[in-house]
Amino acid sequence: MTLYAVPVEAKDTFQAGKPHTLFEGPYFSSFHDYAPTSDSPGFIMIRETERPTGPTELSVILNWFEELKRRVPVTGN
Repeated sequence: MTLYAVPVEAKDTFQAGKPHTLFEGPYFSSFHDYAPTSDSPGFIMIRETERPTGPTELSVILNWFEELKRRVPVTGN
């Protein structure tokens, strides 16, 4: 995960500056990736110690029974 900072100016109009990387690393990624700390200019994040293992993709096959019948035709008893 990479966290970026973008300087902004909001006087008469809103203007965003060029983004720059604050930090990046193997942090836990979810809906709530980080939280700013209340007592200092920092963030609380969960660092992953191991890379996730196992499947990272799920394939959904629609009408799989029809596809099976097409690929493996049933012959007589």
